[in-house]
Order: sequence, then structure tokens, then C-alpha cells
Amino acid sequence: MADHREWCQRCGEELDPTKSVWLELNSNTGIYHDDQFPKDGDSQGGFAFGSTCAKKVANKVAHGDGYDWVT
Repeated sequence: MADHREWCQRCGEELDPTKSVWLELNSNTGIYHDDQFPKDGDSQGGFAFGSTCAKKVANKVAHGDGYDWVT
């Protein structure tokens, strides 16, 4: 069986799969959420982040040229 490898969606660093944080992306609002499924929208799926990056992107609004990564 091949090794499972994950990379952070924000910074691109390789993640330890046992420590990665999965955030759900609401495709209607473009916002990453830490709850399992968007309550009022369509799920774009789950995306892996490191713990620091997850804190920076959770509940941030997407912009046309990317995401508002700044806390």
C-alpha cells in the first residue's frame, strides 16, 4: 500500500496525516468551515490544512483572486 501524503491548501507544506485539519468549503459562499457540512449551501468538499493555517482560513471569505489568508 502506498503512503498517504497530504499538503496544506494554504502554504503547500507536507502534512502529517494524523495531525492535519480538514475544513469544509461552502461552494455558495467560498468560506471554509470547521463544521462537517455547510448548513445553507453546497459542499465543495473537505480540504487539508496544517493547524496554524486552518486557524487563519476558517470562516474567512474567498476573494476573486484567492482567499483572505490574513487573520
